[in-house]
Amino acid sequence: MKIIEKDKIQDHIESLIDKHSLNYVLNCVAQICFEKADHVQSTWGDKPLANQFEKTAVSIERIADKNENL
Repeated sequence: MKIIEKDKIQDHIESLIDKHSLNYVLNCVAQICFEKADHVQSTWGDKPLANQFEKTAVSIERIADKNENL
């Protein structure tokens, strides 16, 4: 990833956190991971990759729950 793209993405994520909250953004990312797990499993039949997405989603949800006030 180019540094300029990375900086733009980080700025956008920071803006989302400022506007909504860290908890909200993390929960959105967790939901995306759950949806990716479903897609990978149903489209490609790749259960190991789907499991990785699901485990990541659960981990992100736990982090979000610990940062409810941020």
